[in-house]
Amino acid sequence: MSRKQYLIWLLPIIWLVVTIYLTFQNGDSSGKLSHIIAEKICVIFNSSRSAHDCEVIIRELAHFGIHFVLAFLTSLAAYYGREDPFRPAIATLIVCTIVAITDEIGQLFIAGRFFEFFDIIENMLGIIYGTMCFVLCKGVAMHIRAARN
Repeated sequence: MSRKQYLIWLLPIIWLVVTIYLTFQNGDSSGKLSHIIAEKICVIFNSSRSAHDCEVIIRELAHFGIHFVLAFLTSLAAYYGREDPFRPAIATLIVCTIVAITDEIGQLFIAGRFFEFFDIIENMLGIIYGTMCFVLCKGVAMHIRAARN
């Protein structure tokens, strides 16, 4: 593997570390972080919603967004130097699904955190869309390259 491939694989690994860090925060720390982010977003968008309502939305979107980014970065690394779009996408979906399920199961063992099946569904939607987004970007880039030649 080339140095560039190692560097590209660092992206999903770093994001995975961020994901693990966020997952294994206790309930109080996680709640405080969500509340701070929700307050700032309510102010930025001049929302008439309460900080609590914004916080609920932020927490739900966080599951989707974190796993979207993980799948996109994993796809980027898996596709690097390959033309075959199918096998790297399947590998990304499998690996990220294992991470998503493990992420949620791990919360059973953390004070103030809870396992929720709906969170796995949100995680999976992020993974599917992140992978599809990368495949679409890769396809567009391939067509643009082909058109130039």
